[in-house]
Amino acid sequence: EEQLPTTEEQEAGEQQQQQPLTVTTDRESYSTGDTIVITGTVAERQPGSRVSITVIDPQNEIVWRESVTVTANNTYQLEIEAGEPQYIISPNAIDMSGTYLVTASYRAARAETTFEFTAEEEGG
Repeated sequence: EEQLPTTEEQEAGEQQQQQPLTVTTDRESYSTGDTIVITGTVAERQPGSRVSITVIDPQNEIVWRESVTVTANNTYQLEIEAGEPQYIISPNAIDMSGTYLVTASYRAARAETTFEFTAEEEGG
């Protein structure tokens, strides 16, 4: 019975060591027309907190940059239509086959993940 407090302390310690920021995509690979769902968590949310998401294509061009609000349960989500540019005038979109890098930044924390994209010819 004396060991119970120790266990609780260990669990509390583990929770404090959780990553300050995580980022992940709902799939590992996508193709033209798919919706890429980027989600993640933050360890400590402050009211009005925003996470900055940047997607970088295989040629190291930024194809998407957006900041999203952190929800009350310390999570965030961003959905991107593959193949669609973020803005009408954007020269770049997720339309080139290869590995894309997703970076998330939140205060001092940074996290990243990658996904594969396969471009499909329009009209089959």
